[in-house]
Amino acid sequence: MADTAGHTRAAFERVRTIRSRMHEVADPSILHGGVFRWPLMRRPDVESMLDSVQRDPVEPRHWRWLYSELHRGAIAGAPVPSPAEIEARAARHRACGLMPVAIANIRYGTPSQAFADELSRFVRAGGPLPTPQSGSLEDKAAFFAAPLCKQEYDILRLLPERHDGLQVRYVVPSDLVIDNTGLTPREFEIDFDDNTGYRNVKLDEPVDVTYPSAGHRCIRVRLAGAGRHATGCRLTIAEQSAPIPDETWSLYSPITFQGVTATGYAYVFYGSGNTTLTNPLLMAEGFPGGYSINTLWNIFNEQNLAQDLLAQGYDLVLIGFDDGMTYVEANAGVVMAAVQYAINTTSSDTELVVGGASMGGLVARYALAYMETNNIPHQTSYYVSYDTPHLGASVPVGVQGFIQSVWLYTQDGSVEAPAALLNSNAAQEMLIYWVNGTTYSDITTGVSPLRANLSNNLSANGNFPKQPTLLGVSNGATDGTLNGTPASDYVLSAEGGIVARLGLAVMTSPGLTATVYDDEGNKTTFPNAVCQLTLEFPGGGDTFVTVCGEGQQTPEYESAPGGTDTFFSTLGNELDNAGYPSTINYDSACFVPTISALSLSSLDVYSNDDLTGSVGDTTSDLTAWIGSNNDKHVTITAQTAAWLLQQLPSKGSLRATAAPPTTRRVERLG
Repeated sequence: MADTAGHTRAAFERVRTIRSRMHEVADPSILHGGVFRWPLMRRPDVESMLDSVQRDPVEPRHWRWLYSELHRGAIAGAPVPSPAEIEARAARHRACGLMPVAIANIRYGTPSQAFADELSRFVRAGGPLPTPQSGSLEDKAAFFAAPLCKQEYDILRLLPERHDGLQVRYVVPSDLVIDNTGLTPREFEIDFDDNTGYRNVKLDEPVDVTYPSAGHRCIRVRLAGAGRHATGCRLTIAEQSAPIPDETWSLYSPITFQGVTATGYAYVFYGSGNTTLTNPLLMAEGFPGGYSINTLWNIFNEQNLAQDLLAQGYDLVLIGFDDGMTYVEANAGVVMAAVQYAINTTSSDTELVVGGASMGGLVARYALAYMETNNIPHQTSYYVSYDTPHLGASVPVGVQGFIQSVWLYTQDGSVEAPAALLNSNAAQEMLIYWVNGTTYSDITTGVSPLRANLSNNLSANGNFPKQPTLLGVSNGATDGTLNGTPASDYVLSAEGGIVARLGLAVMTSPGLTATVYDDEGNKTTFPNAVCQLTLEFPGGGDTFVTVCGEGQQTPEYESAPGGTDTFFSTLGNELDNAGYPSTINYDSACFVPTISALSLSSLDVYSNDDLTGSVGDTTSDLTAWIGSNNDKHVTITAQTAAWLLQQLPSKGSLRATAAPPTTRRVERLG
């Protein structure tokens, strides 16, 4: 379970009242532009960026944070679209092969010192809500721009934003120029840092730029004829690391689950000696999906595994999901579409290898099992799962508690995406424990009903496919060796702020005892606490505590053998970047326990002895498996790569002249 402590959250409720009601009572005649920047819970990094956007270049993610911060202050009717709408518009332009440059020219009002003092008194003592009057708001403006690359996440960690390839087709779309000042600009001057200087750029007209080399580029944007409106942004240009695919497939699920008909894509690389699809080996991506061809190739080619498979004569088919956050059962239809297309375009006796990394292995497992149950041929001789959470995955409850609390209580844009990832259907299906952050009044820790639903649906389809040989890899140790992060210990702390102060302590399960005092000095203790978050406002403050499990029965998930992820250092680094200095005592925690990746279903992921013990001769649902050394999740080691190559029969032959690349649309088949 989780709980909240403090003096009945009175201070925080008043802060929420300020944010919600101030927009209702703000007079547009004094709130020029329709954006009120409320004075409490200001992030240090946002304040710094707002003060310097016309001097210092910003990253694409910083543009998103700045825009989200200003948008949440917009009153009804203000010409400031939601961040979700901005992302949807950018995605439509990226789908056309364009790199959209978003430009915001936002005017906003922020309280004068006297008005801020009135709001602080309201937080402290309640009473009538102060309303802004003429002279109580300072008129400010921010002009900032950035190319909106597609964001990719490794579980909860935002990967470095980049453009793959030296050629970029930029565009400044009219629907991504956000202006509430009445300027309605139609033309900009932009220096794309390609050694050609500023050039005039009209709205909706693409501009082709070729860079001489990879590296960081500083793009300068200014409003034509208005030199004071100038800003800079950064874009990383990366070399194309993946080979040019021989085919590209668009995949459409032949099934619908819970109203979702999933779609996806696949990049196909012909094996040695093959000029058409001959020996398909299909591997699906992990959570949250939507990866670029470079990212997919780099994942599967660690230790040159992809290249070695091609050399053996396999045609590598890398499958991606357009929405990797939806139900596992829905995305199984994407794998089914790829399997059926592979069968229909090869000889009738072709045998497939089908699997996936992380969640991709779970999706592929469900797809093949579903096909067998419904008498749909899949012609798969080998199934491969790589550090797949067959029995569930673990994101530290303390990390979940922090993300969910900050998002629900502050609506801070920097945690919106991680909260959405945690609350997605796919995450709820896989997480052993899930902190429910979907309702403000009741944050609880438990098991999502969606996890049981997936388990039941797998059971209804035979649990695993019966026809292929089942191979499994775990990144975790099999001899019971723990990963070095201790149980029931402080792993991360942070503090800082401008007007409000943030204090944070994150602990590993089974947790420690947290003590909270209210304004009258009354003490409340919380056993098994894994996150203690304190928000101090002028005139008051509140503490929010997340607890995990009951007594000492909660397993030591963060310490357990298994594939790991850098949950604590990722959170600490983000806090540092946001202006809240952190202390990181331990970097990583178990993400996919060994017993989960090896599908040792006779063991219980809710039992500490089973979770942390040696695997020994425990029976697995898999035909053959191999462990590792508590490496980072989905790391391909020399040992695991050699084992996979040994397990899979060679299809090798001499490489013939390849056919030209093709793009194919895969409709619903069968």
